[in-house]
Amino acid sequence: MLDYSLVKKELLVALRGEQSQLAMSRHLGFTFNQWHKWETEQKWLRWDEFVDILIQLKIPVKNIFTTLFNFAEDPRNFQAILRNLCVGLSTEKIAETLEQNEDTIKRWAKNDISPSVETVLCLIQVRQNNLAELIAKLVSIDNVPALKTLFQSQKAHKNVEVQYPFSPAIEACFCLEAYKQLPIHSDQWVAERTLISVPLVRAAINKLENAGTIRKLGNHYELVDGWVQLNGLPLKEAVKVDHYWTKRALDRYSGPDQIPYLPEDRANTNVRSFRVASVSTEAAFQIQERLRQASQDVLAIINNDQGKKTEIKVYVSHCFDVKDIHWKVTDGTNYAE
Repeated sequence: MLDYSLVKKELLVALRGEQSQLAMSRHLGFTFNQWHKWETEQKWLRWDEFVDILIQLKIPVKNIFTTLFNFAEDPRNFQAILRNLCVGLSTEKIAETLEQNEDTIKRWAKNDISPSVETVLCLIQVRQNNLAELIAKLVSIDNVPALKTLFQSQKAHKNVEVQYPFSPAIEACFCLEAYKQLPIHSDQWVAERTLISVPLVRAAINKLENAGTIRKLGNHYELVDGWVQLNGLPLKEAVKVDHYWTKRALDRYSGPDQIPYLPEDRANTNVRSFRVASVSTEAAFQIQERLRQASQDVLAIINNDQGKKTEIKVYVSHCFDVKDIHWKVTDGTNYAE
């Protein structure tokens, strides 16, 4: 269990750097030692105040939130943060998650009052599992010991998923009821279920185990901390994962009749859709927002799923301008008759 008060204190000390508390207070425009009160918890630090501090220190907090959370609104706006991070959750459930009174959550949701920094840090960790990545973009993670081990563990996990972009499918395998019913772990069974070769399955499992992402418990593997967000990776690395699963989506059409496989032994839960259209800039932004919202909705369904795990599903969405296609031109090959 993370100590969010300690994380906040270490973060404030790191932001202050070599300056004294009084010098930092004056740098921010206070005539008294306000920073000392925040750092020693004599006065609680509101989230909107904290974001203002980051802006005054010329830390690009809005860009950081956009990169990590696909968040396009003002980071001071806690109502928007709730809307983005708590899709599908009632105020009652949010209150339970944050161990707060539901009326307090409702006041925060109306932006009547801003919550404490600790509250938002907790919400980010619980809902996104990405707090360490956020802090590492604000200050050197070496200066926040409370999160350093978590950051290093998640970074190792992300590196495995970049090197072996299919590793999330292997991780998902270990959550399936059918896997748990096996008398003993089988690389061959995992390979057949994920359509990955046995040597690659074994190599990825070794890497995931070394990274602390999975562990052997008895005769089976299990996930240690659940999922890890890939948001925050350099785009060049994140695209490797995106490219792999987009390519696998296209592979569904590579059969003898170019028709995606439809299972006969269970209800079909596959879906495909596309639309090419001329739209206004305003409509394009609305579509982008709906897709982002849909992504959050899917994530909420996954996080709140209490049923037995029987399937591994891949959720991929794209929306782009044809001008974004730079490398290939449709030239009529294979189309002319």
